[in-house]
Amino acid sequence: MRKFYYYLYLPILIIISISGILYFNFTAEDAYITYRYAENLVNSGSLVYNEGEPINAMTSPFHAILSAALFYTTGHTVLSNKIVALFLLLFSALLVWYRFRDQPQLQLLALVLMLMPPSVLLWTFGGLETPILLFLATSTVFLVDRTTAFSLNLLCLVFLLAGLAFLTRYDSILFFLPIIVYAASKARSLKHVVIASIGAAILPVLWFTTSILYYGDLLPT
Repeated sequence: MRKFYYYLYLPILIIISISGILYFNFTAEDAYITYRYAENLVNSGSLVYNEGEPINAMTSPFHAILSAALFYTTGHTVLSNKIVALFLLLFSALLVWYRFRDQPQLQLLALVLMLMPPSVLLWTFGGLETPILLFLATSTVFLVDRTTAFSLNLLCLVFLLAGLAFLTRYDSILFFLPIIVYAASKARSLKHVVIASIGAAILPVLWFTTSILYYGDLLPT
């Protein structure tokens, strides 16, 4: 029976590959706002849209920093983002596939639901932060999907992923806050929760401090 489900992978992968090719050239207009910030950071050292105008119009600071790193490394902002986005989507799907390793029918369903929907493929290649958030959400849920007590290292990792997700999309807190509460309830001690919280808060606090001092605004204008 397991082999039967594995045979179905081939037509699914063919459909996904063809769909991926069709959507690959799509890039949302909003993505170029982030890319311009990223390229200006590399070229001029200023995270701005127009040089000399410190205005924050970024909805995803983490994506901007990541795009700057990709542009600095490869010299191709759009293409490198698409490649990384595809990798993150595939890795997210692999995590869910592995989660159901003893249930081949659910493994097949996971691949269909995560890789075949046009909306998923469209926004994977759309250039926005969507695949990054998908990866962070999937990884976090994969890590907390347990009933045993959380070690300090695991708790810190979960909280760190939640912090990165917040800097990827501010409204992701609505998804990650209940997960953090659940993870905290599984911690071995209150001390571990405090340490993990402080570690996870460093990057958001650093960004908001920079945003206020440099842009004069806490949130994007």
